[in-house]
Amino acid sequence: MSSAFFDLKTSFRNCGRHLRVLLALAGLLLFPRLGSALNITNVTAVNVTPSGFSVVWRGPLNGTPALSVFADAAGTVNLAGQLGIELYPVHSGDPTLTNGYAHLQNLDQLTKKIMAQSTVYVRVTGCAPGTKYFYRAELRDATGQPIAVSPATGPLPAVTTALENSFVLQSRQLLITLPGGNPTGSLVLLSNPNTPSVLAGVVGDGAGPNQVFFNLDDVLAAGGATNYLPLGGLTFTASVLGTSTNGLSQAYGLVFTGSFLVGQSSGFNLGTFLGLSVGSAVVRSGASGSLPILLNASTAITNVSVLLQVDTNHFTSLSLQGLVPQLGPPTFQSVASNLFLLKFPAASGQNLLGNQAIAQINFTAASNQPSAFVPFTPGSLQGLNVDGSPALSLGLGGGRVVIIDNQPLLEATQAADGSRNLTLFGKDGASYQVQFSTNLLDSAAWTDQAIVALSGMTQDLPGQDTTPPEVYFRAYEFTPSSGMLKLQAAPDGRVSATAFGRPGARYTLEYATSPAAGAHWLPLVSYTLTNSFTTVANLGKTNSGLFFRLQNAN
Repeated sequence: MSSAFFDLKTSFRNCGRHLRVLLALAGLLLFPRLGSALNITNVTAVNVTPSGFSVVWRGPLNGTPALSVFADAAGTVNLAGQLGIELYPVHSGDPTLTNGYAHLQNLDQLTKKIMAQSTVYVRVTGCAPGTKYFYRAELRDATGQPIAVSPATGPLPAVTTALENSFVLQSRQLLITLPGGNPTGSLVLLSNPNTPSVLAGVVGDGAGPNQVFFNLDDVLAAGGATNYLPLGGLTFTASVLGTSTNGLSQAYGLVFTGSFLVGQSSGFNLGTFLGLSVGSAVVRSGASGSLPILLNASTAITNVSVLLQVDTNHFTSLSLQGLVPQLGPPTFQSVASNLFLLKFPAASGQNLLGNQAIAQINFTAASNQPSAFVPFTPGSLQGLNVDGSPALSLGLGGGRVVIIDNQPLLEATQAADGSRNLTLFGKDGASYQVQFSTNLLDSAAWTDQAIVALSGMTQDLPGQDTTPPEVYFRAYEFTPSSGMLKLQAAPDGRVSATAFGRPGARYTLEYATSPAAGAHWLPLVSYTLTNSFTTVANLGKTNSGLFFRLQNAN
């Protein structure tokens, strides 16, 4: 496992109450930082044909998106210059435009709207039929260097072009209308459980500004060699990738009879939906805080109710507060042990529409309790449309309060790309030792991974080692009795130090040009710790030849 710090060549000498940490800047040895989480997600190969394919993904656009295509899984044979790579390949845009200049402007605006959704759409052309290609999604800086890639390590994902197009007996098209908001430019993916082939379409490209068009003839068979020839009742699922309605999905049933048909179209709505979710918060025991209640309604809603389950033993008070003028007075009613009924009526003449925080749950955490993750779990969501009909396509998302007392908490998560992330929760200003083990039966198998100086109450430790199939973590508060010094080097070579010690104790940071006995040490800075650590910046460059030590001045 890699360290969370850049450690220098280190020697410890204990002399009475003095702890001297000698750090040789001349021979700097850098240990790798824990890797940062990938910014590129949801990478999917779509619209595969005999001569090409496309790739879509989500990610920030604080750089230039790019796609590299290779002939091998290791990414050593780059096919740059042999294949066509086209960013944001929109087709016809608004079909009602007849003026050429207006049409070009519309295509340009549509491309910008795709980018505004934090999505990327790349088309690859000039491929050979029935050939496997490997690809890597990238975000590059102004010099053309990658600043984010997916996948970060391991073999590259592959896509195999179709061998040929076949005659499709029953030609079907699908036109889907998205609800509310401003979905133009959103990427919509269409899939079928009987084949890994996925289609992608852009809302507003060849259809209305809130519609997306699919030609089901473009779906490939499970074997990938040629077109899918469905028969009978089948289900296709459309899911939105763009930020305006990201994660919204709906399944559609279509019946294929085997009769000869050309251009048969089916129209659907990406159903009206009502979603409610609870936010999260991190607080110290005895402190107060709040959790937002988020409502996402595609149609105008007049009344919403939901049951909320929460362990009340962790709190001394719970209440509900409205946040938007469209909302009438909300109610918070206890209906059973640890179960509450929340009601959100619209104000007179108003309705609830769109994605917004409509209310918040105010709370005070009980004092002197063990640190804990306390879930807030909603259920039994109901809503009424303005016409009195019940809202359909309901969705719920739970939240939580992380309560921190004297014990730290650790949370391990794994992303879809296989990367592992560890999050430490603890007291602001405290220091913690994080350890890991792959064998819980061996009490001596715990290995130090990182010392974390916690500014705030959370710290992510991304890029955990994915080699062991199972790994366990623990953390404890770390306060060295005599003090400890850790150095970090920035990418430009500038060095800073994190000094750990006892709160209230006074320390002096000294430097010299040699660690040998009798060397002349000079004071650099003295300070009294208010927390368990402090940071000293601008200690020179890694090649300055200076040595540092920390002395307890009490």
